[in-house]
Amino acid sequence: MPNNESAGIYQKGIHLVETYYPFWAVLVLLWAAFHFFYKLGDIPVWDWDEARYATNAYEMQQNHDYGICTYNHEIDDWNKKPFLGPWCIVAGYRLFGFSIFGMRFYSALSCLALILLLVWLLPKVIGKGPSLLAAVALVLTPPFLFLHGARNGDYCALFCLFYSLFLICLYKAEEKGPFFPLAGLCAGLGFLVYSFHAALMLVVAAFYLLLTGLARKISIGSYMGSTLCGLLPVAGWALWRGSYPGGIKFLTEMFTYDVVSHTIQPVEGHVGGMDFYFSDLSAQHFIMGLYFLLALFLYFSVAGFKLDFKDKALTLASLGVLVPFVLYSIARTKLGWYLDPIYPPLALLTGWLTFRILGDAAFRPIGKGLLLFLLAVALIRSENIILKAILHPQSKPSQSLLAELAKTPHAPGTDILGQGWSQADRFMAEVVCGLNPVEYKDLGEVTNQHGYLMLEKDLKNEDEKFVQDHRLEVVLQNDDWMLVKL
Repeated sequence: MPNNESAGIYQKGIHLVETYYPFWAVLVLLWAAFHFFYKLGDIPVWDWDEARYATNAYEMQQNHDYGICTYNHEIDDWNKKPFLGPWCIVAGYRLFGFSIFGMRFYSALSCLALILLLVWLLPKVIGKGPSLLAAVALVLTPPFLFLHGARNGDYCALFCLFYSLFLICLYKAEEKGPFFPLAGLCAGLGFLVYSFHAALMLVVAAFYLLLTGLARKISIGSYMGSTLCGLLPVAGWALWRGSYPGGIKFLTEMFTYDVVSHTIQPVEGHVGGMDFYFSDLSAQHFIMGLYFLLALFLYFSVAGFKLDFKDKALTLASLGVLVPFVLYSIARTKLGWYLDPIYPPLALLTGWLTFRILGDAAFRPIGKGLLLFLLAVALIRSENIILKAILHPQSKPSQSLLAELAKTPHAPGTDILGQGWSQADRFMAEVVCGLNPVEYKDLGEVTNQHGYLMLEKDLKNEDEKFVQDHRLEVVLQNDDWMLVKL
């Protein structure tokens, strides 16, 4: 296809996008809402962070004490994050009740707000076509949905929102107005969500201001305002949390655990080498990653590789991806969801690169055709992965049984006995069913108890024999578990 013909097709496509942009933007928002909210309350619940944080928020509300997290009604020394995350889960509970949907609602809403930012603000920066593709790329990023993202009750999604808002405010910091102080506020709020991970924002800001020469253009007053806006909410929380018994110890251990321990050694067995995140991204998002690498190759093969920081939006988006990637690669503790903040700026770069290549006559039609083909394959494959996970969630038998119990008449506050409660099962029993999970060591202990008994069926049918011998009532059961009335 001659270059002038491909250029004509490109111009028609751009005209179609720009003329009907509000329609396309609303369509993408509805698509995102479907991905983020449809069957959001379906199980399974993640056994660690999600279930733990959700139980923390439930007990926080039950205790009417919003400054400290407890687990199993004891101070939780494992959750060393500030209070903003639990508060958002509590808000979901108050809106939708003690449910999985209520627990996850704020995460889905945070990610939908991110898509709104992309389709609303980005057109003024990189154009309508690139911003629309950036939003689509983010909607079709499976890790952004499932790996502590939109469809998970962990704090990552909310942190991603503040991280992205920080980048936006930093980009507009050169303008007169409150944007630089607001960037500081976003960093402070990011700390109140995800603790010292918010330091990423300070590193990004330092590199951005130095590389673009903005460091000298911003006034001393703006620097002071930004610092105060960031530090005041953090200092207020630290004073509040420090006023509790053992509060100073908690704050000290918070720094030691989140910064020192994660940097110098693998915490809780989360090991990996310097290539961990590259390998992880390749496995989780292979086709889209391959597409992005091809786009980079095509772009630099024509434009040449040169460091140019005149385009502040691209500089900032690149730093928004590279800083977390490099810092977390250096740190010894490896967790896949630590890279969640890079997905919005990575989507921006994807949109910009694609339209930059398609709109430039210097790029050969065969390269553009290959790029579009790979993009279509990547988007279709991602949609298939997401739809499969949303429409056919893989339930866990123990959680399914407790979810069924929540739908039946039962007495809230009743004891439910079980062995080796997982955090997800404890969340289902305590929060969703309103019961009191109790640990027992031997079946002989339960005969004089009242309430419910969770039994995992064994191959020898000993549990079934125990139920029959003691003439206990089986309330619910499936292939793996039974729930017995004591």
